Amino acid sequence: MDISLEVTIRAHGTRFMRKGVFPVDPKQFQQASDHTAAKTAYEWIQKIKRDTGYAPDTEVLKAVYNEGNEITQLVKSFELLL
Repeated sequence: MDISLEVTIRAHGTRFMRKGVFPVDPKQFQQASDHTAAKTAYEWIQKIKRDTGYAPDTEVLKAVYNEGNEITQLVKSFELLL
């Protein structure tokens, strides 16, 4: 199963948006869709951070899956936990 993700991030003083489609485990998604999508978004954001050189001002401004399901705060909570 695939979900679409859209994230808006600020890094190096610039705001940018990325979109992509990512595979998720259907069973996990059915049991906890927001959590599964947020974990996938968090992992993708970590890759974006690596690609942008781990800017100290990197901030997740918005995270949405499947065009309308807001998960920004959940993604930010992953950052605090890990």
